[in-house]
Amino acid sequence: MKPFSFIHAADLHIGSPFKGISSESPEVAEQLQKSTFSAFGVLIQACIDHDVDFLLVAGDVYDGADRSLAAQLNFHDGLKRLAEAGIRSFVVHGNHDPLDGRVSTLEWPEKAHIFGKTAETVTVEVDGEPVAAVSGISFPKSKVQTNLSKKLKPSSDNLFQIGLLHCNVGKDTGHDPYAPCELVDLKSSGMDYWALGHVHTRTILSENPWVVYPGNSQGRSIREQDARGCYLVQVDAQGNAEPEFLPLDVVRWHQSSVSINDIDSLDALDRRLVEEAESLPEDGRDVVCRIRIEGRGPLYKELRSEGAEGELLQRIRQNLESSDPLIWVQRIELNCLPQVDLQQRSEQGDLLAEVLTLANECAGSTEGLHQIKANALDDLWQNHRAKKGLAQLDDDRICKILGEAKLLCLDLLEEDE
Repeated sequence: MKPFSFIHAADLHIGSPFKGISSESPEVAEQLQKSTFSAFGVLIQACIDHDVDFLLVAGDVYDGADRSLAAQLNFHDGLKRLAEAGIRSFVVHGNHDPLDGRVSTLEWPEKAHIFGKTAETVTVEVDGEPVAAVSGISFPKSKVQTNLSKKLKPSSDNLFQIGLLHCNVGKDTGHDPYAPCELVDLKSSGMDYWALGHVHTRTILSENPWVVYPGNSQGRSIREQDARGCYLVQVDAQGNAEPEFLPLDVVRWHQSSVSINDIDSLDALDRRLVEEAESLPEDGRDVVCRIRIEGRGPLYKELRSEGAEGELLQRIRQNLESSDPLIWVQRIELNCLPQVDLQQRSEQGDLLAEVLTLANECAGSTEGLHQIKANALDDLWQNHRAKKGLAQLDDDRICKILGEAKLLCLDLLEEDE
């Protein structure tokens, strides 16, 4: 068999609107919205630069079923560029861009194959010699509850077998369980490489056979930090595959922190925040970040004053507004503590000590957290209107609220020294 190569990408979400940022800064949101288009352009160029034989796109090309004209035309033009370079492309649709969504009248390049709602297999040739069989199936609608992997079968030819699918493997992926399947289904299928989409964090579930999520091509929120991209896969004459991650993202998300332990003035904190933000860009990429202020120090009381968090955020945005590449601070989070030792303070036998002890006991056990839910929150959740409008609180969120309440009690009850 002739050696060959391909790129496996997924979850392009071309045209993602970055809604959370649009309300705060339409200008930044507009710049970020271009990032999904730009990342796709980087993907196409990577295919050409690495001279691959074909591209696999495992679903969620667009951000929604009402896919915009701009997104569709951009995707069409990218596949056309590949075709003109002699590179084939294979595409399945997922839950964000199902076949029953808005589809414009487009004439796809001959070398581009869009899989439909029934499973099919296409043979790939290199220099006239068959080398691989690509089997795929698209979502006919957004919510597919059946195991589509069962519909994809390897061909009878002695070729490298690829399954192209948008699906949820296992139960704890953090994503909607569409086209659910188990790893054992994929490993026992007879495929050599499962090119998957749907999970946005790149993950290799198996190496024999290969079961791979490349993740999305461009992070779209603080939950999607670190490099985002695709896998370049080289297959040798014996059918051994070797995936290599390639970053595609043009904007990278970061969660960073600054400690107030050794900072004793607001102007010094102001400088430190800017320095931290300016250290984040990598290889000229734009940055969206959150910065957590933590540690213990004399600035604690000033930072706890009303409006301080918002004023710091406004200030750092002004300081960075002309940065190139773009550095946009989405949020400043205050997680700092007073210089007083809270454990020692809880042992002093007064009202504040009793409050601190009670808060520590509640936060320190699952039983204590459940007691808070029962005593303080059950009446609220049993109210019909409140239940409709409020989400349930998990243990982590209750612990965070307890921590904030503890600091508020300290501010109110501790006498100024």
